[in-house]
Amino acid sequence: MSKQTAIALYPKDTTKFVGQGYGILADTYSATTTESAEENGNIKYELELTYPIDGPLADKLKDTNLIRVPVSVNTDAYQIFEIYDYLDDDAGTMTVYGQSLTYRLFNLPFDNGGNIVRSGGVNDVLNYAKSLVPQWPSGASLVTDIPDNIKVEDQFNNFGDFLNRLVAMVKGEVQYDNGVWKLLKKRGADSGITLRDDKNTVGLQIKYTYDEIINRVIPVWQNPDKGADESNKEIVGRPIISKDPFKYYGYWRGKTIKVDSQADTVGYFDKNPIDKPKITATIRPLLVDEDFDNVGLFDYVQIYNHRLKYLAKLQIITRQFDCLNREVTDFTVGSVERNIFVAQKQQQQEQQDETNKKIDDTKDTIDKETDKKIEESSKDDQEFALTSANGRSKNYYGDSQPTGNLQEGDMWFKGALSNGAVTMYKYVNGKWVELFPKGFDEKLRAEMEASDKETEAQIKAAGFANAQELFRAVSDNGKQIVSVKANFNGLQSTVTNNANNTSSRFTQMSNLFDSKITDTTNNLSSQITQKVNSIKLSTSGGYLYLNGSNVYLGGSNIRITGQTYIENGAINNAAIANLDAGKIVSGKIHAIDIQGSTISGGEIKGTTINGSTLSGSSTISLSAGGRTTMISGQYGISTPEFQLTNGGVAKFTGQVDSFGVINAGGRGLVADSIMYKGYELRDYILNQIRNNK
Repeated sequence: MSKQTAIALYPKDTTKFVGQGYGILADTYSATTTESAEENGNIKYELELTYPIDGPLADKLKDTNLIRVPVSVNTDAYQIFEIYDYLDDDAGTMTVYGQSLTYRLFNLPFDNGGNIVRSGGVNDVLNYAKSLVPQWPSGASLVTDIPDNIKVEDQFNNFGDFLNRLVAMVKGEVQYDNGVWKLLKKRGADSGITLRDDKNTVGLQIKYTYDEIINRVIPVWQNPDKGADESNKEIVGRPIISKDPFKYYGYWRGKTIKVDSQADTVGYFDKNPIDKPKITATIRPLLVDEDFDNVGLFDYVQIYNHRLKYLAKLQIITRQFDCLNREVTDFTVGSVERNIFVAQKQQQQEQQDETNKKIDDTKDTIDKETDKKIEESSKDDQEFALTSANGRSKNYYGDSQPTGNLQEGDMWFKGALSNGAVTMYKYVNGKWVELFPKGFDEKLRAEMEASDKETEAQIKAAGFANAQELFRAVSDNGKQIVSVKANFNGLQSTVTNNANNTSSRFTQMSNLFDSKITDTTNNLSSQITQKVNSIKLSTSGGYLYLNGSNVYLGGSNIRITGQTYIENGAINNAAIANLDAGKIVSGKIHAIDIQGSTISGGEIKGTTINGSTLSGSSTISLSAGGRTTMISGQYGISTPEFQLTNGGVAKFTGQVDSFGVINAGGRGLVADSIMYKGYELRDYILNQIRNNK
């Protein structure tokens, strides 16, 4: 039997692959499997197969059927791949693409919406998640030998999202084996192979990276003798130097580490070979004097550089296998780095999807509540409308819901004509929607706090809490520290002055820009955070927050200078020092109290003025019941029967009797004492009567 007879095609619902299925793919031109380690700790396993476009099984290769191919020199070792795409070309061939059958597990849905809350061993959490899948495939299973205890508390879109999160939480190596997903503590074995750049270099390409070499480390730890009233001060310890500080790099390159004491730095470079170059190698075994047929993913290979006299043991991170000739044709060795940032980003996307769903649900609830309130609203309430400043929409004031010729963007200030609270609505998509429902301020602050926590988590997840530092400098007195950190996620620089407890931090990633300045002594800080759809500028006392199409401004004191124009806006509460009434060009002002101000150039009608001083040269005219009283700063006070001039002269129209009563038009004016020529008027009259006698 030829080597090609092992490649066979099966129906998509096959579970046992002992027969030939649809048949042997004897006309296959080429078939290559590629297995590679991914950043999130999982692996990717795919098949690429070329076949005649008019071959006997060509039509079957255009459906999601299954292909069995050998993956080792061992004739019993095979893998099953599910067809997910194909491509015809002009040369008369078709290229078929398949992925490992285990990928079926990744698309499985949960029956409870993917809500998983579980603590315990990895195997227990795996089986619990499996129990939430309503239709688990026959023959598919999960295996792990990792004894760690973990806690999963989140919601996942499918089973694949859960597996990716699990892999990111533990240190292990994944393996696919015909429907079995394995998470193992240690998958790779030592191949015993050593490749030298001065010996078996045919078909071997070795790359050395020197950029991340660190040859000096500065330890930092918390001061154990700090007083209760002191801030968290740190001790900068004695730098430690690699054994060959300039062997691989021509000048000092440093980093800072957090330790408990200087003693913890002993043997640091032996345990962390960061003073040596990083190596990757691409190998074509057919041209190398070594046998790689039985070498698999995660196996170890030694690479030796004769010029540097440096020997490194690396793992195979990609492996290509020729299924027709049953031999390894290409693989890459390097360092397998676990990176939780990928899983963290996926988690953030899941959370964003959930947030969008909640927003949609909330909008539906608002729509229903709005419809209900519309039905319950009284049609007899007073309604008042003004054209807004932009001239395109209107503002409505009143308790009844505005109707009629409404347009998008109209505003309704419910309760503005009464003494109660004012509720603001906006006409959106044919409905009145409340702009600031109860608890809006608290919700906004919670949203911004959550955004800050998400930013810090994203920065930490990107590896900047413990990333390799490209540059580190410490002043002689140990008070000023400068560091620059970088990895494939982004860049971070920090400047710290321990003398005055101030620091500034700049972080740049592909989807995040964050700049923060902190003064721990005075508990002050300012921060600028920019994301794809939001910008936040904040200090210890205020903020400017732009989120989508919304703009929020907050703080204990907000001052706006210069000309300001608010289009279609509303101000619920305000203290305005100077208001020019000439700027109010239309409309009425209802239920307004004016205190301690000057009002000029207009009329005040139907108003009670209490506890105020009226000054100026204007005339006040008070009319009631056909009678008018005039108050003038120039002429005094005048009624139909009485005048009091500004010179102090009083004139009466009427007669004064002997008892000091002035009768005028049937009305009287009574005085306690009326003086005339130095005498009380009553006494003066009596004396005149006596003298006349």
